[in-house]
Amino acid sequence: MLLDKNIPIPHIKLIDFGLAHEIEDGVEFKNIFGTPEFVAPEIVNYEPLGLEADMWSIGVITYILLSGASPFLGDTKQETLANITAVSYNFDEEFFSQTSELAKDFIRKLLVKETRKRLTIQEALRHPWITPVDSQQAMVRRESVVNLENFKKQYVRRQWKVGRGLGWGQGPSGFLVPSRVSVHILTWQFLSSPSLSSPSASSPCVTT
Repeated sequence: MLLDKNIPIPHIKLIDFGLAHEIEDGVEFKNIFGTPEFVAPEIVNYEPLGLEADMWSIGVITYILLSGASPFLGDTKQETLANITAVSYNFDEEFFSQTSELAKDFIRKLLVKETRKRLTIQEALRHPWITPVDSQQAMVRRESVVNLENFKKQYVRRQWKVGRGLGWGQGPSGFLVPSRVSVHILTWQFLSSPSLSSPSASSPCVTT
């Protein structure tokens, strides 16, 4: 991900779509490529894919952005994939105590195993956490925060866990995995970013 900071309200942009595939109407598509912790259950199970798989990944990304932790990441690739297919995750109070219920609801409605019950793109954009419909919802969102110190600690822990002994390329189960070097570079860039300094009295957190 990239952060465009040269505007009043910074934009977060997703990048690196080297494995992206355009879904054609009426054409069944299956694939088992991807970074394990982000893939949807239907990818793990080698089932036909659609835009629903992208919505699952958005749920995982949102979870990580709000906590620094990863919802399904296990000690091994196999454990990670098992957690995904079982939809085994929780909102650890240590990292989500100041996260609004609206934000958690947004994630819950994306991390749904049945694709037909998962939020669509249009539904996600209309979700009250994304587009508050009244002043009360807007206030709840403004008062919800992320502790950046916790976020950075979890980020480093997570990236170390992902990168142990793994290299770019196809793993035993067919998934592409990040290299240890790339993980270290990402971690260094993240921790050295001036926009992510430790919490202080003047700016202890960011809105979620």
